[in-house]
Amino acid sequence: HEFRFMLVNQIQRDMKSSNFLEVCAALSAVCKIVTEDMIPAVVGEVVKLFKHEMDIVRKKSLCAMHRLYQMDKRSVTDHILKIRN
Repeated sequence: HEFRFMLVNQIQRDMKSSNFLEVCAALSAVCKIVTEDMIPAVVGEVVKLFKHEMDIVRKKSLCAMHRLYQMDKRSVTDHILKIRN
């Protein structure tokens, strides 16, 4: 459990980085290693990255959101509704 906590913490920090490569790496990690119980901790930052200045970050954030949606539709439904409005 401690490892998961540290992992989520690092992903959150990397998604807030000013370096777009770190942000992209964090979004790739969201797609590959985040589990259902970690979704609430990362979904907010993923949504914020939809407005990033770099198109590659926006693309990866959309891919990450799709993956989160595949894992647990209920966890991301509220965020999807906010995006549409």
